[in-house]
Amino acid sequence: MSGVATQERNKNWSSNEKLWHDALAKAPNSGRTKLNLAQSYIEQDRHPEAIKLCKEAEKHTGATTNKMIPVSLHLQGIIAYKEGQFDTAVTYFKEALSLRSDYTDVNNKLIVLFIELERYEEALSMVLARYQETAESELLLMQASLLLRLNKPEEALRPYHEARIFFRIFPRADS
Repeated sequence: MSGVATQERNKNWSSNEKLWHDALAKAPNSGRTKLNLAQSYIEQDRHPEAIKLCKEAEKHTGATTNKMIPVSLHLQGIIAYKEGQFDTAVTYFKEALSLRSDYTDVNNKLIVLFIELERYEEALSMVLARYQETAESELLLMQASLLLRLNKPEEALRPYHEARIFFRIFPRADS
């Protein structure tokens, strides 16, 4: 009997989509499960289906609702980006960050998107704010790069030198 159950479970675990469909069948009101299935659809470029699941996840009530909305907005931002709707992606990412300011994935995506759109001042502003919160040395290099793109080479030297000092004091394990 347990062999049959194992075979059935293995079928469900054969792909992310099957896994999340099975989970959704067992917990049809789970916002998290809907968002995980939406992620699977995004990976397959099934955007309308993913958007529908994101909207459904946002409607669920309960203690996790506030946690689901930023994730839903993040996923919808990814879809907008993949479809070349960059301003819409910016709007989704900014809204997600307004609800959850510590959402690192969204923060990173928005910085990269601003760089791709050559909106260097906005990217720099985000990098500086993030550095104040985390003091990640990689942000110093990003800051220097953005200052160079803004034709401010003298200002770029300070964060570059700070990063050099940091990496000299704390060398990476892979170096």
